[in-house]
Amino acid sequence: VPVDLVIDHSVQVDLARSENAVKANMELEFQRNKERFGFLKWGSNAFRNMLVVPPGSGIVHQ
Repeated sequence: VPVDLVIDHSVQVDLARSENAVKANMELEFQRNKERFGFLKWGSNAFRNMLVVPPGSGIVHQ
């Protein structure tokens, strides 16, 4: 059974009102959730039928 797992952003804003706010907040998100994203990456590599769509991949209509 094919599985598409779409991961949304965790809602936490550390930086706002600057040109690099989005990039900085995403970097902090990946640092804070390193273990979670590592596990999801392992799952997508371990199972042929599993696709993980990480945050920051664009708009996903489900």
